[in-house]
Amino acid sequence: MALTDGPVETAVPVIALVSGESHKVWPANVRAVVPTDVDAATLVAVITVVAAGYALAPRKDLAGEDPGAWADPGDAADELASALSPREREVLALLAEGASNKEIARALALSIHTVKFHVASLTEKLGARSRVEAVAIAIRAGLVMV
Repeated sequence: MALTDGPVETAVPVIALVSGESHKVWPANVRAVVPTDVDAATLVAVITVVAAGYALAPRKDLAGEDPGAWADPGDAADELASALSPREREVLALLAEGASNKEIARALALSIHTVKFHVASLTEKLGARSRVEAVAIAIRAGLVMV
């Protein structure tokens, strides 16, 4: 995986760092476009998602409006947030940090079985097929404040 601030010829997945207007066509190997002022925890979450084989784009980029904006994703995020319980949001935040079920159980004083239940529940509510996809959806929707 490569981290770059401009187009680069490589066969590995790329995360592009952009400042200001990012409305440009990126090569197919670019899996995420993030602002240069991204905080370290969010960048770690983005790297985790890209390393798992997913692509990540700001929601408005996908809709063709205001490319490069990481602004309010709108009602969809509010709807997703209200669907998750407070405990599921805690589990999701730890998932975004790359925590395993065992680490989540320790951090929240839960059994591993209960953590698995919460992960399955939040994955279903977010419409994700895996925990990594759940984190990707949460990042795009602005649910994870890492």
